[in-house]
Amino acid sequence: PACNRRLPALLKDLKKVESVSKVIQGVDVSLLDARVWLDGLIFIKPHYARFIGTRVEIVHSPDFEAGNQYDYRIENDEEEEGFFVEQLQKHRRFAAKETKYDLLHVIPATSSVVERFFSVARTTFGKERHGLLPITLEIILFLRENGTYWDEQTADEATRS
Repeated sequence: PACNRRLPALLKDLKKVESVSKVIQGVDVSLLDARVWLDGLIFIKPHYARFIGTRVEIVHSPDFEAGNQYDYRIENDEEEEGFFVEQLQKHRRFAAKETKYDLLHVIPATSSVVERFFSVARTTFGKERHGLLPITLEIILFLRENGTYWDEQTADEATRS
């Protein structure tokens, strides 16, 4: 059937997504590297922009992200040769376009732990977090993240003393 013919193409695309995902979780990844890799994924599959584009809801500074766009032209025979991330790095080295922000390579990427923390804050409070005082939100999130170190009895003892 037709679905059997589409599966190899899907597997090929998912391998590219997986290679980018693994490399982004590395230690020495700059924001520029991460943006280049994500833009490369968007280039091969434009509908990915809905989830990882420069204007999605989770992007902190959409204008900053939109200012760092590269033109990706990856040949089909080149795609077969190696990992997708390596091809994007190679393409970036040969690109003549200069970045608008000179020190972009110095800014470290946000760690996965911090991303998870912000995700917990968003799912816990949603839009209500904007109405809380920053210190109140910080205390609630601190207690939630460190919930393994305390229980109701510990909290009760702390409030009595």
